[in-house]
Amino acid sequence: GRSQNYAINKGLCSLISMGRLFGVLFMMFLLVSSCSDDKHAYPFKHLSYEDLRPLKKSDYIVSKQKLDFYIDSFRLSERDTNYVDIVTNWYYAERRPYLWISRWGISKQADTLLQKFAEARKAGLPEQRFFFYRLSENLHRMKERDFDNRHTVSRTLAALEYYLTKSYLRYCSGQRFGFVNPNKLFNHLEQIGDDTLRIRYRTLFGMPIDAVDKKFLSQAFKSIRDGCVNQFLNDVRPKNTLYESFYEELQHRNLTNSQRRILSINLERSRWRMKLAQEGRFVWVNLPAQQLQAFEKNQQKLSMKICLGSLKNKTPILSGTIKYMDLNPYWIVPKSIVRKDIIAHIGDTAYFARKHFKILSRKTGSVISPLEVTEEMLLGDDYIVRQENGNINSLGKIIFRFPNPYSIYLHDSNNKEAFNRSLRTVSHGCIRLEHPYELAEFLLNNGKEKETEYIRSALEDTSIDENEKEGTKRKVQRRCLVAPAVPLFIVYYTAFPCATNGRMQYYPDIYDYDDLIWHHLNVK
Repeated sequence: GRSQNYAINKGLCSLISMGRLFGVLFMMFLLVSSCSDDKHAYPFKHLSYEDLRPLKKSDYIVSKQKLDFYIDSFRLSERDTNYVDIVTNWYYAERRPYLWISRWGISKQADTLLQKFAEARKAGLPEQRFFFYRLSENLHRMKERDFDNRHTVSRTLAALEYYLTKSYLRYCSGQRFGFVNPNKLFNHLEQIGDDTLRIRYRTLFGMPIDAVDKKFLSQAFKSIRDGCVNQFLNDVRPKNTLYESFYEELQHRNLTNSQRRILSINLERSRWRMKLAQEGRFVWVNLPAQQLQAFEKNQQKLSMKICLGSLKNKTPILSGTIKYMDLNPYWIVPKSIVRKDIIAHIGDTAYFARKHFKILSRKTGSVISPLEVTEEMLLGDDYIVRQENGNINSLGKIIFRFPNPYSIYLHDSNNKEAFNRSLRTVSHGCIRLEHPYELAEFLLNNGKEKETEYIRSALEDTSIDENEKEGTKRKVQRRCLVAPAVPLFIVYYTAFPCATNGRMQYYPDIYDYDDLIWHHLNVK
């Protein structure tokens, strides 16, 4: 074994015994009552061995070997799977320099950090997520020099070094990117298909968001080394107005526990840094509110009810830009709906006639009889099921299209009665609109007379359908470009400030997402 105990890092002071007097006593942490990062003159130059003899206790002996041993025991016992926690463990496994302890004691930044954790509840966060009580206890032991066989100075310092880093990275990355990863949470929620070789999940979150990366963590480590912890924590705090609205509302004393919980969950949603429009023209769909709103220069221009995806066919959270609308559209039935709803009716000509479905060859466009098709044909790529346009079409008379990989669109509906329901989760995932023509006018330069007349004439236009009996009239599908394209955001907030008076409004958690977020927020 080594005859000499090493001081913390290479620069830590050690008192080395001569002969049989006693081993290494590390007194700096015990005699400096306040934490400081400032460099001072060496404070122990008049200290003698006689002064130290009464304090000859193993509980007070510190060595780098012991510090590394305890840090290793902490990191190996945690069984972490979170990325930032794994980075913390990697940092200390590589024997990188200590960040919070030095020859002068504990960095005063530890007090700054614990003060932030003490205020975590104000931001809807549990203190235990950041080891608040553990850190407070160990910091108190250092200041009071309260050590014993179980809580030695080495173990106390090691706990502070390891858990200060771990909690700091958790807190600053959570404030910057969110404490819950919505991609990981929502997109591993509902398994689809029966493929036993590969598990597939339904995509329920398709909104592009920022994610923690090596560059950010490098900046976080640098902020500790440079003594800029407080500044970095201020920099990563969300700056969007929605976060501020939730945070301010959460400080009210007359809130119920249920309201506090809902606000904490939606405060977390506002940390995800979704690239939402702050100005200009955009369309906003809040699924729990079952409402669409259109804004121009932060002023609400339009509001209407919507119908959204059922519990089995949830509308995903996503964003895009509305680039065009189809007037009098056909409906090409998605393969998922063909598989679930249409396959069972192969050969039933009455069903296809009642639903106004036609089976078409992609290559020739010719119509195939329901009596002639097979399940393989309908599920393959060579044939489509198309619903004819007009009043009977499930898409209604207008569909608003925006590029997305989920076949989700905004459209009219031939079932107007559904808008009278309090819970309108009735679609296969698309958004049905109560007043689609008003949205069309908003998208086409706010309903100028020329554009409004164009929509009206397109909807009234008719022509002969060569596949129908002679003399039968039907509507013609026409496309109308939206230029410039208008941003669309389909979001999920169970609390949201009213657009007209700013008061916080609460909505039902129709897809039961709040419980999932709450659970992950409170994981230690």
